[in-house]
Amino acid sequence: MIDFTSNPIESFMAAALRARGEGKYADAEALYRKVLSLDPGSLPALQNLAITLKAAGRLKESLAAYAYILRTYPNDPTALMNAATILMHKGQIDPAIDLYRQFLARQPNSSDVHSNIAVAYQVCGMAAEAFASLRRAIELDSSNVAAGSTYLRTLQ
Repeated sequence: MIDFTSNPIESFMAAALRARGEGKYADAEALYRKVLSLDPGSLPALQNLAITLKAAGRLKESLAAYAYILRTYPNDPTALMNAATILMHKGQIDPAIDLYRQFLARQPNSSDVHSNIAVAYQVCGMAAEAFASLRRAIELDSSNVAAGSTYLRTLQ
């Protein structure tokens, strides 16, 4: 139920988050689009719409939403990381690497993104780059289990 007595945008956002959490992606999408009709530049609504589309398996539409976010908010690290992840899932490794590099240029101390780009490098056969990125991921966060296990496999 949406509480219209408070800020309607906040109410729609809260309802959309609940709907997505319950797997009601069509409802969540409709609510995010309602927020965007009231506030077309709402970065939280745009990001959550893209996340919802991805969760619904609509990767092409999610990627288009992230492309729009990056045109509108070119320094948004969340859009860079999430778009890169979708590109990886689609097998578009080189564009994913480009987005991960853009992310790291803005936030060089992200262990998770160093780990992610290492996987992309590994897929491309760029062993030295993959190894360096994994090592950096572990230096930044020694509890990064994904990076640590991948790093150990490269040593074998």
